[in-house]
Amino acid sequence: MTQNNFQSDHTIAVCIDGRSVAWASDSEKKFDFEKIRSTVDYLESLPAPIRIPLFIPSWIDDEDFRAEMKIRTELYLVTGINGHPSRDDHYALMEMIRLDGFLVTNDKKMYDHIYNSMIPESYIKDRTISFKFKKGKFKPNLPQNWIVS
Repeated sequence: MTQNNFQSDHTIAVCIDGRSVAWASDSEKKFDFEKIRSTVDYLESLPAPIRIPLFIPSWIDDEDFRAEMKIRTELYLVTGINGHPSRDDHYALMEMIRLDGFLVTNDKKMYDHIYNSMIPESYIKDRTISFKFKKGKFKPNLPQNWIVS
């Protein structure tokens, strides 16, 4: 396992799998914008520069939410999810690999979206930030190689 010591002059890329974060099984609306806001709030509060690529389905058409996220994140609206339900997962994962960053998701099968045997499953696991919400606040389970100084 690689140990990374991030310095304040190094931007950390943290990609967000928007559907995984916003999923709300207990809500009438299955996409909870507040969960994404809480996640972005948490990342923005860290003592290091964070780059936040956010992947959400293009059918999320709340213009106020989109406008806010365009300012606070690198917003990617993913099309064609109905025919390919894991397309947004694939894009978020590929961006995480491209940027050598991290990925916020609770998807336990992210490695299934890799079609390149040169990328080990352990790399994906070491770069995944799982999470839960307590009283509406994002609570990450940070990987062992996450050190922000």
